[in-house]
Amino acid sequence: MANTNSWWPDVSDLPSAQKAIRYGFWAAVFVASVTSIIALLAIYFHKPILGIDGGGLVDAILFAAIAFGIDRKSRAAAIGGLILYLTERLYMLATGSATSTTGIMTVILTLCFVHGVRGSFAYRKLNSQQPVVAPVTPGE
Repeated sequence: MANTNSWWPDVSDLPSAQKAIRYGFWAAVFVASVTSIIALLAIYFHKPILGIDGGGLVDAILFAAIAFGIDRKSRAAAIGGLILYLTERLYMLATGSATSTTGIMTVILTLCFVHGVRGSFAYRKLNSQQPVVAPVTPGE
C-alpha cells in the first residue's frame, strides 16, 4: 500500500511511482507556463520582469520539452529538469533577482522535481520486475 504523504510520496509500486512522476511533470509545466508569460510581458514592456527578459522563452521551451519527457517517464528528462531548475534558481540568487516568495516556491518546485526523478527511477525498476505474461490464444 502506497503512502499518501504528498511531501515525500512512497514509490514502492507502479501507481505510486506514476503519481510521483506527475509531480515532476506538473512542476515543469508550471515553470514553463510562468516563464513564458513573464518573458512575453518582458518583450511587450521592453524591460526585464523579475530578472526574466525575452530570452526566457528559450527556458520555457526547454521546460515544456522536459515536461513532455517526464510525462513519457524519462529518467533523463526528470534529472535534466531538476538540474536546470536548480541551476536557474542559483543564478537568480547570485544575481539578486530572487524575491522572498521565490524561496517558498523554490522549495516546493524542487521537491516536485525530486519526486519526478524518484518516480521515474522507481517506475523503470518496478516495470522491469513485472512478470511477462504470454497471451493465451483460444484452442491451444
